[in-house]
Amino acid sequence: MRKLRYLSGLSQIEFGKKVNRKVITVGQWERGIFNPSLPSKRKIIKAFNLPKNYLD
Repeated sequence: MRKLRYLSGLSQIEFGKKVNRKVITVGQWERGIFNPSLPSKRKIIKAFNLPKNYLD
């Protein structure tokens, strides 16, 4: 997640807004505390126009 966010040039706040998630959630994903849920993965893939299997 961090690499995707970094390559997109977004802050955690901006990334969270783009995928409709709170900044704390983005931070937890980046630190490996939690993994994105399936609906969150879909939002990320759609928001960044990624291949469907990018987050598998």
